[in-house]
Amino acid sequence: NPEYPYPPLHLARHVRGLPADLHEFQQMYLESLIAHEAGHTHHSGLLPTGLHGQLVNMLEDERMERLTAVDFPHLTALFQLAADVDAAHAIEQGGLGGDVLRGCLLHRFTAHHPTWSFTPDQADAALWPDVKKIVEEAWVAPAYDAVVDAARRILQLLNLPEQAPERE
Repeated sequence: NPEYPYPPLHLARHVRGLPADLHEFQQMYLESLIAHEAGHTHHSGLLPTGLHGQLVNMLEDERMERLTAVDFPHLTALFQLAADVDAAHAIEQGGLGGDVLRGCLLHRFTAHHPTWSFTPDQADAALWPDVKKIVEEAWVAPAYDAVVDAARRILQLLNLPEQAPERE
């Protein structure tokens, strides 16, 4: 998110590859955003509407970045930096817990992090192992349609309608 500042200082030491220079950070973060959006144009399809589309985007971001990094390996470090920065901001706002739907996004940022890990702590926590499996399968899905289906399955498990409004 381009309006994001440097990560919160008390979490910055956990952000891998974080440059000390603010200008260099802004340039790297912006490059990661450009590469990310370019990856969508190559690997992703049209998003469904509502909460279903929001969840598809959460899942597709990781799948698409992995595929993009296969063709452009130098982007791996930029994608990792952006994920860590986004995780730091998410952790600052809501900690490492939350409901399972929040976990679908936070797990993307923390799954490969050496110290951060999403831990569900809401009423739907018992569903996390099943949802996490679907999330991680979507990350390696061979086609975008499989991600759309994975998001639909997650919403069914959570008993949430596809057309529910997007969450903040």
